[in-house]
Order: sequence, then structure tokens, then C-alpha cells
Amino acid sequence: LCQSPTEVMGMGLVWFYGFAVSFVPLKIAAWLFGWKIWFVGEDRAAETQGRYGIRDMMVGTSVLALALAIGRAFIPGELPSWSQVLRASGLESYEALLALFLFSIISLVVKLPCIWIALATPRDKVVSRSGFWILCSAGLGCVETVLLAVLVGITGSELGEILLGLVAGHAAMAALMIVVLYGLRSFGYRMTRQRTVIRVAD
Repeated sequence: LCQSPTEVMGMGLVWFYGFAVSFVPLKIAAWLFGWKIWFVGEDRAAETQGRYGIRDMMVGTSVLALALAIGRAFIPGELPSWSQVLRASGLESYEALLALFLFSIISLVVKLPCIWIALATPRDKVVSRSGFWILCSAGLGCVETVLLAVLVGITGSELGEILLGLVAGHAAMAALMIVVLYGLRSFGYRMTRQRTVIRVAD
């Protein structure tokens, strides 16, 4: 558990870094290739309204405001210095920064096919492709462990623990993403290119 506001802000810095590494490349890829997540309902008018309605934006804004208010309640009047926050996050060392960057890249590679499988693959192929990709995600955990051993120099029993954690973590991440996104699909969301609705076999 975090014992001080400095540690809380350090953890927040790590979370922000993870969000930026995940969100920014996805946004760039969507912009370059024209892929968007649209609501595809039986009503043709609903298909042309866009990705998000006013209600969705209001709910998102309210959740963000609540999260910021809770965060501010835990921050004292005198904020810690940037060096203190960086030291608390663990990102001041080269090895920790490299390990986190590598984890972020592999995680991004795990996430991209999950979006495609859950929101753009025909329903009769979702299960088989999901199982295949979950196995591949576990394999990416092995690849990441090897890279950590070579680049960061992790060895011994610690390497075995990291291997188990990364293999299980990446596989669980892929499974969870597919389940959540497939839930969105059941509500009528699909991944389409620009404004052309791709009819997915149900």
C-alpha cells in the first residue's frame, strides 16, 4: 500500500504513462487507416449519428470529474517536487524505464488483435481466433521475458517469476479484452472503416 501522497502521485505517473503508450498509438492507427467503432443498430438513422451520443459524453465527463475530485482529496496542499514523484514511481532508473517501455509495447501488440477479433470478426470465428490469440499472447510473454533478460540483465529465480507473471498476465489481458469488447458488440457496436458500415455475419 502507498504510505504517502508522493507515492500516490508516483503511481499515478506510471498509470498515465501506460495510458499514453496504449491510447496514442491506437489513435494514430485509427486516424491513418480510418477505422472507427460505430454503433450499428437496426435503425439506419442510428448508424449515421456517429460513434458517441451526447449522453455518452456527459457520462464520461462526469466519471472523469469524479475521479479527479477523489484524486485531489488525497493530494496535500503542498505538492511534492517532480524529482520526488519520479523517484517514487521508479522511472528514474534506466532499467525500470526500459522494462516498462518494453511491457507497454508488448501489451499494445496484445491489444490490437483483440479489438479486431471482438468487433470485426464474423461471430462463427470469434471463439477459434480468440483461443489462438490468447495462446499467442502467452507466447509474447515468453518473448518479453527473453528481451528483459538480454536488455535489462534479469537472471536467476527472479526471471522465472517474471516469466510466469508475464505469460499469465498477457494471456489474461487478451481474454479480458475480448470478453469486454464482445460485450460491446452484443449491444450493437462494430469496428468499421470511415462511415461505411461493415455488415458482420451474425
